Amino acid sequence: MKQPIVEPCCACDEAKYEVTFEGLWSRNIHPRDFPPETERAHFSDVIGASHTAQYRVWQEGRTATAGLKRLADDGSATTLEKELKSESEHIRTIIKARGITWQQVSGGGIPSTFAVFRVDAKHHLVSLASKLAPSPDWFVGVSALELCNSNCTWTQSAILPLPIAVLQYQLPQYVLYVRIGPGMLDHPSSALREKSDRSPD
Repeated sequence: MKQPIVEPCCACDEAKYEVTFEGLWSRNIHPRDFPPETERAHFSDVIGASHTAQYRVWQEGRTATAGLKRLADDGSATTLEKELKSESEHIRTIIKARGITWQQVSGGGIPSTFAVFRVDAKHHLVSLASKLAPSPDWFVGVSALELCNSNCTWTQSAILPLPIAVLQYQLPQYVLYVRIGPGMLDHPSSALREKSDRSPD
């Protein structure tokens, strides 16, 4: 369940966070229908921001910006970063982390990447996104995660499974749909799907 937004945020001063993005998608965990090594499965650079309650980097049901569309299509974060810079009145920190390469995905273990960001009483939400490749337009991310608590403290830590989001073309623009939970690997065209051939006992 999504945590409600605390507005106004009454936490004092600012807080500094380190976000770690762990790539759990691998041939070991999802052996069936995992892309062949020639397709170089990977996560693009992670891009996002700490921001105000009045702004969204992306959100389920809202029209995707050109920057988010480009990230989902080809993994480039350049346009989305420019969009974030143009919203400086709503942004405290632009968050960037290196992507997880195909060598890391195929190398075993749990590859990860990280970034540091700050929040304050005005900019107390965080949003992130990274393209999942190969895919037509899939990405993983979190939208408007609240880090300010109603008792005027900052969240100490959080571990979140990131849902897969799909940009689904609906003329004339792209709209976001988020699939959350166990069914997120069951998209019929997905190289990620896990289906059991066993009959129920």
